[in-house]
Amino acid sequence: MKFPLRKVDDLLKKWFFHLGVFIGHNPGYFIIVPLLLTLLFATGFQQMEYNYDPEYLLSPATGQAKEERTIQEKYFPIDYSNFQATRMSRMGKFGRVIATLNPVGSILRTDFWNDLIDVEEAVYNISVEHEGTAYRFGDICAKWNGYCITNEILGLAQLMPAVETGSLNLSTPITFDPVTFQSYVLPAYLGGIVTDEIGQVRSAEAVSMTYFLDLTEHWQILVGDAWEREFLATIERLSIAKPWLSLNRFVSSTPAWEMENSKNYITPIVNILIMILFCIFASSMSDSVKSKPLIGFLGLFSAALATISGFGLICYTKVDFIALCLAAPFLLFGIGIDDTFVMLSAWRRADRYHDVPERLGHTFSDAAVSITVTSLTDFLSFMAGVITPFPCVRIFCIYTGTAVAFIYLWQLTFFGGCLAVAGFAENKNKHGFLCIRVEPKSLSTNRSWFYRVFCAGGKNPSDPYNPMDNGEHAGMVWLRDKLGYALGLKWVKSLVLIIFTAYLVVSIWGITRIKEGLEKRNTVNYDSYSIPFYDAEDKYYQDYRYVINVVVSGDIYYSDPATQDTLEEMMKEFENTTYIAPGLSTSWLRDFLSFVDRNKHYEDIDIRMDTESDFVNTLDTVYLSDPDSPLTLDVRYNEQRNRIEASRFILQGYEVRDANAETAMVLQLREIAAKYTNQNIQVSVFHPYFIYIDQFLEILPQTVQSILVTSGFMMIVSFILIPNPICSLWVAFSILSIEAGVVGYMTWWGVNLDGIALINLIMCIGFSVDFSAHICYHYMSEENKSSEERISSSLYALGLPIVQGALSTILGVLGLAFAPSYVYVTFFKMVFLVIFLGAMHGLILLPVLLSLFGPGSCTSSGSSDMKSSRDEMVICNKLTPTLSMAPITVYGTREDKCCVVRRISHPNNSPMQKHRVSDIAGIENLGYDARNGDNKQYISNKMLNPTEPRLTPVPETDEAYDSIMHVLHHVARKHDSNAAFRPQQRLVRTDHPVHAHRLVLQQQDGQRQIDEKMTVSSTGSSTPNRVVTVVPGALGGQEKQLPDINHKRLIRSVSHRPDTDLNNTFGVPQKQPLRKYHSFPYKVFVNDTGYSSDDSI
Repeated sequence: MKFPLRKVDDLLKKWFFHLGVFIGHNPGYFIIVPLLLTLLFATGFQQMEYNYDPEYLLSPATGQAKEERTIQEKYFPIDYSNFQATRMSRMGKFGRVIATLNPVGSILRTDFWNDLIDVEEAVYNISVEHEGTAYRFGDICAKWNGYCITNEILGLAQLMPAVETGSLNLSTPITFDPVTFQSYVLPAYLGGIVTDEIGQVRSAEAVSMTYFLDLTEHWQILVGDAWEREFLATIERLSIAKPWLSLNRFVSSTPAWEMENSKNYITPIVNILIMILFCIFASSMSDSVKSKPLIGFLGLFSAALATISGFGLICYTKVDFIALCLAAPFLLFGIGIDDTFVMLSAWRRADRYHDVPERLGHTFSDAAVSITVTSLTDFLSFMAGVITPFPCVRIFCIYTGTAVAFIYLWQLTFFGGCLAVAGFAENKNKHGFLCIRVEPKSLSTNRSWFYRVFCAGGKNPSDPYNPMDNGEHAGMVWLRDKLGYALGLKWVKSLVLIIFTAYLVVSIWGITRIKEGLEKRNTVNYDSYSIPFYDAEDKYYQDYRYVINVVVSGDIYYSDPATQDTLEEMMKEFENTTYIAPGLSTSWLRDFLSFVDRNKHYEDIDIRMDTESDFVNTLDTVYLSDPDSPLTLDVRYNEQRNRIEASRFILQGYEVRDANAETAMVLQLREIAAKYTNQNIQVSVFHPYFIYIDQFLEILPQTVQSILVTSGFMMIVSFILIPNPICSLWVAFSILSIEAGVVGYMTWWGVNLDGIALINLIMCIGFSVDFSAHICYHYMSEENKSSEERISSSLYALGLPIVQGALSTILGVLGLAFAPSYVYVTFFKMVFLVIFLGAMHGLILLPVLLSLFGPGSCTSSGSSDMKSSRDEMVICNKLTPTLSMAPITVYGTREDKCCVVRRISHPNNSPMQKHRVSDIAGIENLGYDARNGDNKQYISNKMLNPTEPRLTPVPETDEAYDSIMHVLHHVARKHDSNAAFRPQQRLVRTDHPVHAHRLVLQQQDGQRQIDEKMTVSSTGSSTPNRVVTVVPGALGGQEKQLPDINHKRLIRSVSHRPDTDLNNTFGVPQKQPLRKYHSFPYKVFVNDTGYSSDDSI
């Protein structure tokens, strides 16, 4: 029973066949129109808008931190005239220096601090110009009470002589100036602090200095960019001038600038040149006419045109362009080249004796459905990435998904037209590269070796079936005869399953060790000036890196003791978490209540706390009356200043040293905030870097969601377009296996699960379908064959395109492996894993699994219903009844247009039975004229001239023999309806006199007899099925003597062993062929499909 969805496959095959025929008749339109459309879409690049903002690109758009920042900015917006770095909600513009000694040593030295004073002065003297006005740091700095925010730690320079002599000891975490009583929070500035048992500082190794800019107005952002660039240049000059100092520099724009600069490390010319050379080489053969180097190049060119069209169209829609999109073309070129090789393989397997439109129709029918599956799955996988909350993933998937759709359309149109033009050139026996007429190999034996190697090729019109001119592709033959044979061996299958089991174990082990999130240092290039800065920051400032704001808002009465107790309980719970330093928190409420408790008995201080208004008035006019107190930034009053709308508390993070600690800290703080949030109180926690930590929290669930959604799409598409449920299930299994392998092995390769990895995992699903779908689709299509034969046939048809497509994709992204950028190197690693594992699944694992558990695996290969499809072939009247070298494919309905030709083996078990030896001597004066609509097709008598043995057509495949039987069938039908059937019209088949039989079709007054186990069943007619049997000479009951003619022997052996002996195997001498055959014997390099030539050597 036919699988119901098989009708979809039949419909697509029929539609693509007609499309191929139409393109074959009108190739010019399909070449010119895509070119013009590409020129039109390319104008969209004028609208391209770059975006290098790492916060926007790498953080989830729906992250909770962005909501928390909105709440903080609602009540406590940044005021650069009253600026405190610990209370900012955005990083803004700044420059930062971490200074150490070179070599590293204690910085508690007077000369070191004097050098720091010089650095400070140099920074203050930086001048930038904007619209004719020069601005120094003092003009554009963020201020507090009218003065620039300074690095107050430099006040210790005056104390260093006393510290060096030991007369003054510094204490941590806070130390005081004994003269001015200025307090210094040492962990905020000093790094590598070493203390004694009582907390006194014995040494320190680093000092951090930060310079914040005012960004109140838009023009200041432009000035800030210029200032940051000048800041980097100034610090670099100071590093050269003071080699004993190590000045590690960083600015707020460093990640964005590094992402922008990373595109300069891509070498598109080198990559494209490598791909061009590979396409030309991979599309070439020893036969210069069948060789298609220009077609290989045009396949790459078609992918380039499609990529330009897709990108240009998206630029018109104002979607931001990101640096990662620059790596996409090389990946897209690989997709296009893969489709090219699939089409080219189908073209080579199509009957070269058909006219170009029909041959292109067969090519499209054979390859276009497979390409449709892979293109649709690639497109859907990228579209699934569009729904992710990460803008970098979403933007990349929009560009690449659109380009994939254009590649598919351009492959069917532009490349199809180019293939048709190449087909016309091939029919004219023109060189595949030089486009000049050349001689076939069989006629160029006397030419120079250079001509024979580089120029000879094509077919000999007077001898079209000469094996010298009908060689197969060596790679396709090797995959069928060597790899296919090996995968059919039981011990090889066992070895493959053992290796696959080990592969899964290592993959699962790697999955358990996966790290999440994109670290800050991975946003810059490997050779960036910021790498030493990140190293110094991780070494010296991990313990006190995060200063966290706790914002409390709502309808809260702070004068209520119950509210005060609740807020104090909340603060204590925050401070008792793992990653918060309890002694460094700042609570205005705690300090205010302590102040009230200490001063409530003093009559000179008016402290009233009875009502909410009194509470707020005392807080505002008494406790926070000093404008120099940073606590004034922590309370937000209403317009009447009699209620508190929101308040802020400060927590100090402690020992948050890696991504796991960061995510754990954020989750703990948010859990506590949610615990104390109710209908009256809203509590939120925030630090500017929480925006990036949300990536760590979101990446795993988003990855799982994307994998499940995309895998679901892939399975649905595979189930519809690969009309065999078992094959569809194995495609789904391959998806999961490849995905597990990529996730597991990327961990061992040092790749974290971040936004870049998520992009590649989405691609992985699409690419994993590509190779699996090719093999499964062809395996399913090979009906009525044993599993081993299906494996060999699938590898023969699509093994080479898989290898070529995988190599082209890897070569396309190979240049990214040498770019000093984590983004591009990770992209290469992931693509390599995806392509390599996908190819291994498609070429090795999947054929083994299909042979063991796929369609037909439960039936013995020797049973009657699993015999080779060469024993039962459906032939349609619509097809040209030529001596086809390719499998005959059914289009339309079988009931009214097709017949089944079935060969039954002879019961005698002769020694040569397994080799199925058959000789076709000739066809005598057989004319055929089949009309199907306006399509007239025939076999000329000239082609079937039995009087000239050299011109006798020798079929090279069983399908070719079935095509001859198709002719026979029509002659038989003609005899039924036409009494004037001519006696001389007969097909003469002469097998070996000892081990085969002879077959003669002759007239016997309308009578037929059954003898030779050769039946031709006509199906779908209005009358019951008829059995037409061709029998040994039955003319008048007496066998007619056949003319003695020289045979061209065709030996087809499953052993594939070469036999170059020109003598008859059984001692009967054979007449030597003409001189043109002397250089190449007929009995050579035999295989299942007939002759192979030097391409198989």
